[in-house]
Amino acid sequence: MFCGVLVTGSGPAILRELRFGESFRPEIDCTVIQSEFQGPATELTVSATVYEAGDGMFGGIASVEADYDNDGQIEDLLQPLSQNRYANQEPYILAGPGKYKLRLLITSGNGESYEHFEDFWLGEPGTAPPQASLQVAGAPYRLINEQIEFDASASIAGDAAISGYDWFLDGRRLASTLSPLFQYSFPNAGSYLLSVRLHDAGFNTSSAELRLLINELDHEWQSGISSAGSLTELENRRKLAAIDGRLAVLIGRTLGELHYARSLDIEAASWPSTSVDVLGPADSFSNIPAGLFDMDGKPAVFYLRKRAPALDDELLVTYADDADGSSWTTPQLCFSEAEIIVDQSLDTLEMRIIDGRPAMLYRRLGSDVHWYFRSASDAAGLSWNPAIELSMMDPEHVSYAPRLAEWQGRPCLAWQQTNPGNVTTLHFAAAANSDGSAWNAPVITMQNGDYGTFSLQDMEIVNGRPALFFGGYFSGDCVEMGGGGAYQTALDDEALSWSVPVVVSRESVSFHGCLLELDGLPAIVMIADPYLTAGGSFGDGLALSMSIAEDPFGNRWHAPVVDPHALDNFYYSTTFFPRDLCMMVDGKPSTVVKLDATSALGAVFN
Repeated sequence: MFCGVLVTGSGPAILRELRFGESFRPEIDCTVIQSEFQGPATELTVSATVYEAGDGMFGGIASVEADYDNDGQIEDLLQPLSQNRYANQEPYILAGPGKYKLRLLITSGNGESYEHFEDFWLGEPGTAPPQASLQVAGAPYRLINEQIEFDASASIAGDAAISGYDWFLDGRRLASTLSPLFQYSFPNAGSYLLSVRLHDAGFNTSSAELRLLINELDHEWQSGISSAGSLTELENRRKLAAIDGRLAVLIGRTLGELHYARSLDIEAASWPSTSVDVLGPADSFSNIPAGLFDMDGKPAVFYLRKRAPALDDELLVTYADDADGSSWTTPQLCFSEAEIIVDQSLDTLEMRIIDGRPAMLYRRLGSDVHWYFRSASDAAGLSWNPAIELSMMDPEHVSYAPRLAEWQGRPCLAWQQTNPGNVTTLHFAAAANSDGSAWNAPVITMQNGDYGTFSLQDMEIVNGRPALFFGGYFSGDCVEMGGGGAYQTALDDEALSWSVPVVVSRESVSFHGCLLELDGLPAIVMIADPYLTAGGSFGDGLALSMSIAEDPFGNRWHAPVVDPHALDNFYYSTTFFPRDLCMMVDGKPSTVVKLDATSALGAVFN
């Protein structure tokens, strides 16, 4: 016997294809389908996905054979359809009603075999089947190691009495009972599909299923769906803000329109039927939202106006008369400058409140391609200081997505830079004063290599120090484990030394996320799929996800808390999603995101 140590590196991971011993143990997903035309006999179709044991010593899969009634005699050789897929070419005829057990015999290339069994029933002809029901108190959220009761007692019998219940977890049989109640506890967080199959004395069956989110922490997303017209084109160049204690959104619609809407409740689930056209129908310029801020409980909207090629671009501001934006002041010019607007994606523009005054980071093109910082000299943002060229940011190699934040009353920057040779680095720099007219030398916080391909997502001040969140494909100290997110924080009060990045979740597919501080801990909100092995967040597409660190330095992270609603990934894989994903409203992370073509999802993290 040999002993060994399995090392996976920091962060959670799912282990696959680790084999103990020499036995051939393929992974099988089998589907048995009966003909809809049930009578004294019926046709049976069998399809199976068979994954070999992950070891070349077995020589792959040689054959998949079916013994339909488990009598020890092989009746059929399943035919390969595509990679790993097998099915019977001709349906098998079941002779009459009853319970059957299908035996699949899988043989490897070197002659070893493995048996897999599936139960199924053929009901008495002309009898009504039962109707299955499955409920769990408190669904969809429960906690790890909590005894959970799965309840099928609301199921309705057909023409015969219900004779038993089979319980499955992600397609794997857990137990068979005579009772409609079954208890189980989950040792690990995740997204789980639980199903019950009940059968009656007439050999009829019925199934029901539900999905549970099992959390490590006693937290959850409180969310609601809205089809309000005010959230049309929500995914398109949006800005979030907390206006007088409620979440509000500024949407840059097509044709240069700017629309404002404020949630009707603190849960961000109910929204006005129509949004407010901030600039009015008479404005026909190309306008892009730059900032949405709360000024004395009322929204202030800053936006960029693209002028004709011979004229300078403009930054303008307009203020609402109340929190709901019922009416707006005549726009006022903040400053004009050549070639501020580079594209429509807002990935070359950041606007924040620094030391109580608006400030902006942007890239200018034309004959003077450089990055610039500019700050207002008053709280209303009407008077602005001269633009400061940020010479430490190489305009040739820093093309998008820098981040701007306030630290110790001064602006600070984080950016990603890819130099010749495909060397990608993350940089941090802090200003020497509040107006950003002078800057300290930048610091390289990390570079690629073991971290593979990554993309800077956000910077936030967490526990008084700058911290970074970036997404990517990580390799590191073990085999590559897909896309995820990683966290890094400054280790001293001058941000000269930085921690080694910690992978938050090696399973999450996420390039859309933002960083928050929650009860003194780093927290990351993502549009992600943290539980890929369960078929996605609630089975289809992406979902809203919250990851919270176990310690203030982000050295270890809890399993993510996922909202149960599946988001249409069309809006998050083919279009740019801004940094303004989530923000703190009255001490709680709050957001509104695109759910599908006709609706949005408002959510507050409790």
